[in-house]
Amino acid sequence: MKKTLLVCFILLSALLQQAMAQVRTVTGKVTDASTNQPLPGVAVLVKGTTVGTATAVDGSYTINVPEGGNTLVFRFIGYQTIERSIGNAATMDVAIPVDTRQLDEVVVTALGYQREKETLPYSVGAVSSENLTYAKSNDVSTALVGKVSGVQIQGSPSSNFDNGNIVIRGANSLNTSQPPLYVVDGTITDQNAVIMDNVESISVLKGAAATALYGVRAANGVVMITSKKGTRGAPTVELNLSAAFERPSVMMPYQDEYAGGYSSNSRSPGTTYDNEGYYIFKYKPGTHPESWASFDGQRIIDYGSDESWGPKMNGQLYRPYWSWYPGADFGKMVPLTPQPDNVKDFYQTGTN
Repeated sequence: MKKTLLVCFILLSALLQQAMAQVRTVTGKVTDASTNQPLPGVAVLVKGTTVGTATAVDGSYTINVPEGGNTLVFRFIGYQTIERSIGNAATMDVAIPVDTRQLDEVVVTALGYQREKETLPYSVGAVSSENLTYAKSNDVSTALVGKVSGVQIQGSPSSNFDNGNIVIRGANSLNTSQPPLYVVDGTITDQNAVIMDNVESISVLKGAAATALYGVRAANGVVMITSKKGTRGAPTVELNLSAAFERPSVMMPYQDEYAGGYSSNSRSPGTTYDNEGYYIFKYKPGTHPESWASFDGQRIIDYGSDESWGPKMNGQLYRPYWSWYPGADFGKMVPLTPQPDNVKDFYQTGTN
């Protein structure tokens, strides 16, 4: 009996030693290589097996490595995948660097959640800050045009002197002027309040499923804007300048041959016109001041007309409208000549 118990004890000890030899525990901590901050949620896997775990809030992990496991793989969205040989180590701390190539595949969805494009059930267009500010734009709508598929600009600044609206995937109602919802760091805001130099990235949510969290306000899509954040490291100062000068490039084709006035069969009855189409001023004693007697017979453009059926502009002397205002030029006659650039000269060079 004693001999049997001794044999069992020896066999049990051998089995325990074998099990301990087959499975060993490795602990450690995972941090960001640039900031030394702990990274929670990093996948820690034993290469070639299905054994794995994830780091805790403080970046720590504990993993049981089976026999034959020689390498640990550390994987996290937006960071480089790192492999470390275990050897005889029982503790393994790892600092993983950011992978800028993978960052292009991460988009910000509703409520600021970060997801990989491939995991989303709807269409999302993403633009990084470098692509947004490569050619400086003063407003977010202009910056997005040509960079996200399915986004069109409507009402450009050249037509209404304001920032244009964007239309995502075409009109979805009879009223096509409804802009999308703009959300900056989770806060709904106006597009004119967005400062492009402060933008880190933009995600354009196009599908109905993508906008469900924002209700009917997001019926025309959502423009999710993420602002730049401060990071640990040496202080830096960034200085940039963007300047834009604006002038009208297309003008209405105005005629500059005939002055204002009506055609002969449209003139007011009881008024006097000459053969060229001028209205002739007639002095009326008792109605007009005596000093106006010298104005009798002066030629006047029919100021009540908004058409251009008046006299041909050949440099004839006439009484302009501004010579009826009191002052040094009251009663002055000037030649009637074309002013082909009067509308173009009204505009000043715009600067931004």
